[in-house]
Amino acid sequence: MRALSRIPSRLLLALGMALLTAQATAVIAPEVGWPEAARTGVRALAAVLLVMSVSDLLRLLAFPPHDAGRTSLVTGLTATHVAIAGAVLIAAALLRTPHRAVANLTGYALVAVPLLWLAQRRAGMVAARTAAIALALFAFFPTHLDVSDRERLTYAQSGSGFRWSTGWPTSAWVLRHEIQLSRPLTGNWSIVIQLAAPNPRPPRILARLNGQDAGAFVSSSNDEIALHLPPALIAGQMRLTFEFRPESSTTDLRLSAHRWVAGASLGSAASSFFDGQGWHTGTFDDAAGRTVPGVYSLELRPD
Repeated sequence: MRALSRIPSRLLLALGMALLTAQATAVIAPEVGWPEAARTGVRALAAVLLVMSVSDLLRLLAFPPHDAGRTSLVTGLTATHVAIAGAVLIAAALLRTPHRAVANLTGYALVAVPLLWLAQRRAGMVAARTAAIALALFAFFPTHLDVSDRERLTYAQSGSGFRWSTGWPTSAWVLRHEIQLSRPLTGNWSIVIQLAAPNPRPPRILARLNGQDAGAFVSSSNDEIALHLPPALIAGQMRLTFEFRPESSTTDLRLSAHRWVAGASLGSAASSFFDGQGWHTGTFDDAAGRTVPGVYSLELRPD
């Protein structure tokens, strides 16, 4: 009992709240297990200590102590010691994510230096130490949040109004794109198509250029396929009409299409598709199941 009497009563209250929270979590949601219940208790402990520290800080700033013997949650430590300990805890918590550690520590330092200087100047060392505790808890508390499963950005998404996926629902389908040139191409060129999703080993897509076989596309990266254009097929040509179809009868490969048609030489009439019955201007959104005005994401690139 004598040892317990030396522990500040508010710290005992915070520990009691943490144990009560962990016990309540284990009872109300037994499926989470004791490890997660214990983590919830630790978060509750940090939250209670944070509230106490902030209230202490506000009180000390409003009514500066006149006696040097006043104590706070942590005695025998300066505000600098507490701030450094907080930085160490933040760095340890974010050790596996260096970019988050650098960002958090930079922000922590930019806030800690002026805050502790102001607190010590206005209300003395006790207030500065209390401010350091509050800031350390406030900065350390969110480090347990896991943001690694945030949805990744994609080039295209089925059903999107900006970029969507398109393909060949049946073997009878053909995708076509036309390019009007201002002058004939000279040298070596390739046509590159953007895939709707990364695919390191895409199926073979065959191409025809102005009614003649031009070969098959090869993977140039995880999200692009490219076809080197035979110089004999582009020599002297002012208009290039490409037709694409998969080599196999079924394929799950999807290309990217978008609604910005200003970059296409023929505008909204540049892309079209054949569905086995006739040609249709625009692209086919396979998720919406309808024709959508737009063009395929492709471009001519010099080799």
